[in-house]
Amino acid sequence: MGHVLPNGVRPVPALNTSVDRVALVAGRISPEKGIEHAIAAATQAGLPVSVAGAHYDPAYVVDLSAAEVLGSLPRNELRRLMARSAVTICAVRWDEPFGMVAAEAQMAGCPVAAYRRGAIPEVVEDGVSGRLAEPDDVTSLARAIDECMELDRSAVRASAVRRLGLEGSLDRYEAVLEGAAR
Repeated sequence: MGHVLPNGVRPVPALNTSVDRVALVAGRISPEKGIEHAIAAATQAGLPVSVAGAHYDPAYVVDLSAAEVLGSLPRNELRRLMARSAVTICAVRWDEPFGMVAAEAQMAGCPVAAYRRGAIPEVVEDGVSGRLAEPDDVTSLARAIDECMELDRSAVRASAVRRLGLEGSLDRYEAVLEGAAR
């Protein structure tokens, strides 16, 4: 019998910081990440966009002229940026197997607007830690971004700690391994 054991995310202390009215797109810059959709949806929602990440696919050309391009950031700096961002957008165009950016954003208290695709519905608690949109529907994603602006950031973080925390993940691994050893 198989088990699905999602990654755990190390909680960091909650950052008491002011929130900038900026949408964040983070992670590798590659076609499956849907960066064009994220920028278009944020623009529809009236938010400027910051993109943090490195080009992953040299053949992939994306117009980032409507965004502030930050490049690759150290993990601790990215977490601080997430804590300050109004929303993190995950417009994935493939069946994302986990969604580490979405998990880390929530741990930082930042709600996530994402396409309902792959494992994202397991990572984002719709209506609590973010909002899910119909896949490949930029207008639906723009609505999700707007709705994220109303979410309680402490509830976003609490949801992430409860569902995605490293300690709970380790407990699940131990339980499965213990069962397999019997």
